[in-house]
Amino acid sequence: MALYQVGLLGAVDAALVAQMKATLQELLAPLGLANEIEVIAPAAYDPKNDYASVALYFGAEGLKPDEGALVKLMREGTPIVPIVPDLKKFSKMTPACLRAINGLELPETDKTLIRAANVALEVLGLMPRQRRIFLSYKRVESTEAALQLFEYLSSLKFDVFLDTHGVPPGDDFQEVLWQRLSDSDVLVMLDTENYFDSRWTKLEFGHALAKSLVPLRLGWPGVKQSPRSHAAESVQFSAADFEADGKRLKAATLETAGLAIEKARSRGIALRSSELNNAVIVAAKKIDGRFFALGPKRTIVVELYSKHKVLIYPSIGVPTAEHLHEASSLDGEGSRRVVFDDSGVSRRTQGHLDWLDGQVKSARLMRKGNAAWELAALEP
Repeated sequence: MALYQVGLLGAVDAALVAQMKATLQELLAPLGLANEIEVIAPAAYDPKNDYASVALYFGAEGLKPDEGALVKLMREGTPIVPIVPDLKKFSKMTPACLRAINGLELPETDKTLIRAANVALEVLGLMPRQRRIFLSYKRVESTEAALQLFEYLSSLKFDVFLDTHGVPPGDDFQEVLWQRLSDSDVLVMLDTENYFDSRWTKLEFGHALAKSLVPLRLGWPGVKQSPRSHAAESVQFSAADFEADGKRLKAATLETAGLAIEKARSRGIALRSSELNNAVIVAAKKIDGRFFALGPKRTIVVELYSKHKVLIYPSIGVPTAEHLHEASSLDGEGSRRVVFDDSGVSRRTQGHLDWLDGQVKSARLMRKGNAAWELAALEP
């Protein structure tokens, strides 16, 4: 049986089940988990407590679901996410027992179900709940579009960093800039004619690659993709994607960009999680330990030479007390560690992490570059 289950409820047909399965498997392939997730149609969904499970309820007008069965699922610990095509009609499309739950709007243009798949992975703990985006642009060439994207992505519950909005008065501008970049999921580059002529945008793009972020290129009309951005996923705009002023993006263009960002975020988080886990495995082998098992919520278990086990939870971005709590709550015997990449993290945040690490004893922080040294210290 698969490690993870996604039950589809409500207005579901065979095509929706097949598409959800394909999208989830594509997102999980970089983690080696493509075969560890099961997508189950309504009639067959019966979650077991031994496996992580989430239910997605696809609402529609006129449906009369078994509310008792839905309440029973929630009482037994299965989270249910209501999904509708239009949040303005949320009450008409969902049963009363689900109306207190924050719903997800799934537009008709989202043919791959990427937003619903991302939410499922977030609930299952395979993707962080934080949704952080860094907008990289040249002010003289794309300020209007950057402000539009800031507002639109914020409405989709992304935490968006825009340099004109994200640095508090009195703070060190450059330190905040790199801190926010190091804690982002995606760098969205507005690739205008002179994007790579700016020292700042070149630094932002280079540091994003250094952090293993997947950049998303939004290409302006007539601007060819530079060889410098060959690693970026790309959406090429035409003049028809802009309003008559040539500066503001059309509503449909914003939606296209939002879906591309969802996909880039999923791919980037999977790759960075895999990179963290691989670094830990290499560190364990370096001190004569070995990879032992794959655990829930992207965790891995390594066994040291002494047979002592260490359960390691990868933190994408800057770890928090919640990550330490997650690691502390993992089932199994052994030490608990939260591994993270501290490159680009500000001195102030590094100091906070050192303090936090001293407060929690059931799980400790472990910097990726120092993993072998810290694992060696855990030998009894």
